Amino acid sequence: MQTTNKKYLWWLLPVALWLAWVGFARTFLWQRIFGQPLAENATELPLVEKITLLPQNWQQTVLFGGHEVRLDFRAAYQVRGRAVYVDIYDRGFHLGFKSEQDKANELYNAVSPLDLSLFIGATAAADNWQKIDVSHEYRVIIWEWQYKDNPIVNQDEISNNHIIPANINIRRGFDTIKKGDVVFLSGYLLDWQPVGEYAYMDMKTALTPGEIADFKLGGKTSSLCRYFYVERLEVRGFAYQ
Repeated sequence: MQTTNKKYLWWLLPVALWLAWVGFARTFLWQRIFGQPLAENATELPLVEKITLLPQNWQQTVLFGGHEVRLDFRAAYQVRGRAVYVDIYDRGFHLGFKSEQDKANELYNAVSPLDLSLFIGATAAADNWQKIDVSHEYRVIIWEWQYKDNPIVNQDEISNNHIIPANINIRRGFDTIKKGDVVFLSGYLLDWQPVGEYAYMDMKTALTPGEIADFKLGGKTSSLCRYFYVERLEVRGFAYQ
């Protein structure tokens, strides 16, 4: 019986190591390797966003996953918000299975390796946001709540951001975000389109709060997501840029 118990303990070891890595070790290392400590922790500042349309769009062609992609920068964007969902697409199930099933999807994930859903304003208040259950169905944010909880839910204060990190430091910074964290992000909202074979993927960004897409999902109206090119991320007392 003792031998059997030891056998099971060996199986538990990799699970324990993985939990330790995801729970705190990765954050601790990534903060010190890819981030820089902030002089002040600004978590008490208002949770708001600022969108400034560019007087003239500017374009840049960048290589993602071996494919040329044209980026069309539309607006400067800054947001301080509460992270309510992070969905990763450049590792695990999405990378190993979905990308193999669809090469266009592989390119999409190379451009935007993760989604970050944010609340701002009254919806993000400390005594409100936890009453709202947020989930994802592959790139689509879904939120619901119990009627008895009666939370404040303003659609203009909810955003789903398809993140395009400007560099590896910023990409690793997103790995340190936990649900409920107050984060600050700065960069640009942009449209993007591959050059050549996948040119039909002409992706458009939302430019106004609560903007409604011109298509429906499951027969229902849907908010238009943002394609957010992030040049700076602040979270948990560290900055990534």
